[in-house]
Amino acid sequence: MQIFLMDLSFGEKKPNHLEWELDLRYPLNCKDNVFDGVYTEHTLEHLYPDQAQFLLNELYRIMKCGARIRITVPDLEKYVLFYMHNKIDDKEVFDEKYKTNCSAIRNITQNYFHLSVWDFDEIKYYLINSGFNEVVKMKFSQTKNHKLNLDLKERSWETLYVEAVK
Repeated sequence: MQIFLMDLSFGEKKPNHLEWELDLRYPLNCKDNVFDGVYTEHTLEHLYPDQAQFLLNELYRIMKCGARIRITVPDLEKYVLFYMHNKIDDKEVFDEKYKTNCSAIRNITQNYFHLSVWDFDEIKYYLINSGFNEVVKMKFSQTKNHKLNLDLKERSWETLYVEAVK
């Protein structure tokens, strides 16, 4: 799991180093109101929901007032639509990657040490519960803060992008 907690002043597309290497299930060893922004990439699904809520509470605590968080996770809605044979963007990528529709669901729920699944409504609920506001669904590389534009193109086909403000 990686999380980029960054001082946005260095302005690089991708940082050459992580600010911290830590276990995200425990309190973040950081003062309150420090960070200008937070970017998490495919992280929350590796935590149980209560652990994800704890992490979001901690991120809210360490972010400056007005700071933006950008969260990316595998999008349960895309997987369910694929499973139900509904029209989705990037269907050909799903068809290439999964032999059956069931194997797609197994991938999002059981592979890669996934401990939770997320759709927009679920993330919005958890973010609001942590104190965030202005929770919006975004698209690949679409952001209200260009310094948080760290999205990986190779994951865009399955990813949900969400931003919120402290």
